[in-house]
Amino acid sequence: MNEGSMLRLERDARSIIIGCTEGTLWITQQDDFTDYLLHSGDCLAINRKGLVVITAFSDAKAELLL
Repeated sequence: MNEGSMLRLERDARSIIIGCTEGTLWITQQDDFTDYLLHSGDCLAINRKGLVVITAFSDAKAELLL
């Protein structure tokens, strides 16, 4: 993902784990007051139903694990 680009997960994504393999990702979940920064090697399990937005805080690579 290029810096500033976004990916929206609009369905129930609770079964998805987002992994950052390069760069930095900023993740926000609907109805969650905490935002998450993932750096290379970090991952986050989605635990809420609703919109999830993944933004590349820098040039980054993300992988979505089902």
